[in-house]
Amino acid sequence: MRSILTHTTKIIPALALIALASVIALSFLLTADSANAFDTASHNNASPQPNPQFIAQCSNGIAVLNPASNPGLVADCANLLAAKDALIGDNENTDALNWSTDIGIHLWDDVEVGRLDNASAFRVTEIEIWRNELSGAIPPELGNLANLRELEIGYTQLTGAIPSELGNLANLQGLSIEDNQLTGAIPPELGNLANLKWLNLSDNQLTGAIPPELGNLANLKWLYLSGNQLTGAIPPELGNLANLRELYLYDNQLTGVIPPELGNLTNLDVLDITGNQFAGCIPDSLRRFIHYNDLVDLGLPFCDAAPVPPAPTPPTLPTATPTSVSSATASPTSQPTRTPSPTATSVTTPGDADVRNRLSALEALVAAL
Repeated sequence: MRSILTHTTKIIPALALIALASVIALSFLLTADSANAFDTASHNNASPQPNPQFIAQCSNGIAVLNPASNPGLVADCANLLAAKDALIGDNENTDALNWSTDIGIHLWDDVEVGRLDNASAFRVTEIEIWRNELSGAIPPELGNLANLRELEIGYTQLTGAIPSELGNLANLQGLSIEDNQLTGAIPPELGNLANLKWLNLSDNQLTGAIPPELGNLANLKWLYLSGNQLTGAIPPELGNLANLRELYLYDNQLTGVIPPELGNLTNLDVLDITGNQFAGCIPDSLRRFIHYNDLVDLGLPFCDAAPVPPAPTPPTLPTATPTSVSSATASPTSQPTRTPSPTATSVTTPGDADVRNRLSALEALVAAL
């Protein structure tokens, strides 16, 4: 009996140690899996980190004042340095943009630094580039400027596609990339810009269809896509843009039927869809936007055209009455002879003068008798 108890007392601690070891191992595996899952999720949601080399350069205390207190502005500085060469392209004038760590970022060409709403930290809030010295491409690093409110790049010689990374600019209110030489499709990711109020991609060489995702831009007021080579039909989702005031789609290669959903745009003031190849008819809800020249250009009738009123019946012309017929024998339907009023001014003819002369001679003869 003692031997059994002794053997049992030896076994129980061993089993306990094995169980404890199993629990520890299982806990480690679960923790590792959770950490891996967290790292994966963080990696998927995080924006690409700027080049460490540019981070070091922007932390020199010149480009960004108090870099330790402004890590976000340091990151913006690094992203712009990474974007500079792409924007300049093959232009031999490397000073086309003075983006350099030798001067403060608030003095950089076309860059504005400020605070977003009530934030305490400074960030890059606006970029407005209107210069033809640039012949490169729109760099994807611009999509990392998390606090950017306005991005305007126009009248340059930029080529290539619009990077989909611009769809990451959650605080963007205005995006204007007009009058360049851009090609490719409009990124559907632009439909993620929930705060966007105006979007101008006109006068480029963009191809493909208008993304239906643009119908998600609930705050959009101005949409300019004219002067491109866009194809396909107008997506009916654009009828969801309840705040839209102006819509310019002219001079593209759009086809298909004009969607009647555009008639839902009750705040719309201007609509120009001319210079395309639409089929079918024009929804009657758009009648107030279509002028005569637009109607001729579109070459389409209205779908619910109002009936054309009949032409008015021309008045019946009176039958001519001979001057020798007296008023007593004239036809009731004939035009009566109008006798001029004694005070009315009348125009005489040579025949009237001859009659008066004869009457005067007759009166003189009667008086003589």
